[in-house]
Amino acid sequence: MKILDPLHLSALRPVKSHDTRLKYARIQFVHSGILTPSSQPLNDVERYRLPIIIRLEPLHLNAIPETVIPIIIAIVLVSLTGLCMASRVNAYLRPIAQNARDEYEDSSKTK
Repeated sequence: MKILDPLHLSALRPVKSHDTRLKYARIQFVHSGILTPSSQPLNDVERYRLPIIIRLEPLHLNAIPETVIPIIIAIVLVSLTGLCMASRVNAYLRPIAQNARDEYEDSSKTK
């Protein structure tokens, strides 16, 4: 599959300034398999016919595919939850660390 800009296809169609966001895809397949036998005789065109479904996702903010948005929301929620929990854990451990620091200083002074 080759993605082409409209400027490369200007011989086929005149390019206008508002068309520059368009892209064209050239999809080419090469048959390299073994045909399975069929109960009905097929002509050459029907024999090599293959259904293709191409789904193009819309982009949000011109960069983010639509299927990635739930993942981004989950990452943001987990990050916010982690920040809230980290501040609580820090508030809990800070007095314990201060007590240990004070005990260490007291023990070093008595020696």
